[in-house]
Amino acid sequence: MHPAQDCNKRYQYAFQRMREKYTHGEKIRVGFSVIFDSVFPLRHVFELMLEDELFSPFLIAMPDISRGRYHMLETYIRTCASLQMHYPNAKLVRTYDPKHDSFFEAVSACDLYCPANPYDAMSHPDMRLDSFFNKYIPVFYTPYGPSVSNASLKFICNSYHKFWRFYAQAKIEMDILKSDNVRFSGFAKLDRMPEIIKNSTGRKKIIIAPHHSIFAGQNSITYGHFLQYSDLISRLPQIFPSIDFIFRPHPLLLCNLNKFWGEDKTVAWLATMRKNGNVKIQFGGDFLSTFVDSDALIHDCGSFLAEYIFTKKPCLYMWDYDNDLLEQFSILGKKCLDAHYIAYEESHILRFINDVVINGHDVMRDKRINLFHRLDHNYPNCSKFIMDDIKNEILDSYHN
Repeated sequence: MHPAQDCNKRYQYAFQRMREKYTHGEKIRVGFSVIFDSVFPLRHVFELMLEDELFSPFLIAMPDISRGRYHMLETYIRTCASLQMHYPNAKLVRTYDPKHDSFFEAVSACDLYCPANPYDAMSHPDMRLDSFFNKYIPVFYTPYGPSVSNASLKFICNSYHKFWRFYAQAKIEMDILKSDNVRFSGFAKLDRMPEIIKNSTGRKKIIIAPHHSIFAGQNSITYGHFLQYSDLISRLPQIFPSIDFIFRPHPLLLCNLNKFWGEDKTVAWLATMRKNGNVKIQFGGDFLSTFVDSDALIHDCGSFLAEYIFTKKPCLYMWDYDNDLLEQFSILGKKCLDAHYIAYEESHILRFINDVVINGHDVMRDKRINLFHRLDHNYPNCSKFIMDDIKNEILDSYHN
């Protein structure tokens, strides 16, 4: 029996119990875990479930146990505060007590579960995927980032069979997995973007979003080029005083910079950025409003490769002259790169800002729009597709 078929069979009785709960007037408890406040891919599904009579969704704040206590406390406290601020009336389950350094499980509180990311190394053992799998609690998931790297595709291929439902964002995932537990939802993470009204100030606004993978050979993706461009990035606000810059690093970049540069140099570099009146630094949080308010993106983050295409605005990818790097990207990643401007050195970034952002000579626009129309499956109703799929499974249940 295929692993995914075995997985669905073991969930047969779980859905029968859910239907019985519904017929008795009880709501289905759906737990959504969040580790970083900036990584909540099915946020809008959670919001839709809050308004649906079938569900009782709640939030699960989880600490990242993989990068030391300081990082764990900082990110956990920020995540709890962010979730409380955005959803003051929603139930928030905390799985860590900083005062007593103790952990709690939330598996027993769930009828259904949705992880924000599936990396067990980051989670306490009581909240890892096997804890839900072994207790027959169906897990549904969509990747927090699209499969633009071969490493992300490999991870999906190794883990998707443990999910009751895997919601694919792009056709490349459907083509590779071809399994009964996979559904083609599209980019649910971006559904709310068309509803956001741009906060226009009359000034151009550029996002700078460097990835955390700055160590060669550290892991299976090494496309972070912050070290190569850090000096220029710190000078851009002075070179272009008429432009507003949003520096939005990957949640793990500063942690890695502290290891590579040391804390003193990292703090000093950030202080240099903060001295500029035309710079805003964002450490996490939802990025959709930032996307809408921006006029361009300069980055080397994998997920933004595809996601920023949905804005149809100019985007530049920070690179170097190492051609081997291209082999890390999937077919989807390479198509997204083909719709980006590419910087191999500092002068290319300066030219992008001058020619494309300021003067509007955007020769890549048609490529971005064409790619958008190849990626917009179900958009902006991907989240509704996911919720309806879950509802149908509960209400129809299994009868075989």
